[in-house]
Amino acid sequence: MKWFKNLKAHFPAARTELAQVDTPPIDHRWTALGSNQIICDCCGVDFCDLLSIGYAAPEDWPHAADTENNHTVDLNGGDFLTQDLCRLGDRRFIRCVLTLPLVGHEAPFLIGVWVEVNESDFLNFVREMPDGRQGSMVMMFCTLANIVPPFRAKLPCVMQPRNDFHRPVVHVAIEEDPLYAAQIDGLDFDQLLQILGAHGHFTTNTA
Repeated sequence: MKWFKNLKAHFPAARTELAQVDTPPIDHRWTALGSNQIICDCCGVDFCDLLSIGYAAPEDWPHAADTENNHTVDLNGGDFLTQDLCRLGDRRFIRCVLTLPLVGHEAPFLIGVWVEVNESDFLNFVREMPDGRQGSMVMMFCTLANIVPPFRAKLPCVMQPRNDFHRPVVHVAIEEDPLYAAQIDGLDFDQLLQILGAHGHFTTNTA
């Protein structure tokens, strides 16, 4: 304990100053936008409501975005799009949730995305859907099927199914990719605005 009591004596003054770690400054723009007083000029929605956005269909879906019902769709028919499932030719897709933490904000940013899976995993997932017991399934390899600006598309991912009819959670699998880093380290205020701006939100009233 003597060593710790006399810690400063073991370091020159300059080294002691370098060793001090300051708390990152608080970005007060979170407070301003979190007060629900700033409304998006393109859609009339407040900032907090835009912390959850989603894509209606996979990027390559060529048909209208009108969805069929999960429980009544003909799985043996042709192309279809439901709230959670999609078939396009010999390709299969499942709707998931991509979660991105926000630096300096308690709520995460949630994006409803589609991922492409193989036929076997798709059928196994569909088989468990009526009972909401997908959480017992192992993680599945998949490919991100939407473009989330400014990140690239068709990223290799892993999908974790969940119980009680919650949509699966998807994680980017390539550590070197910026979207992987965003899932681990979180987005700062300006990075979030960049994503929302790419979707037409908050393009003029966030200065």
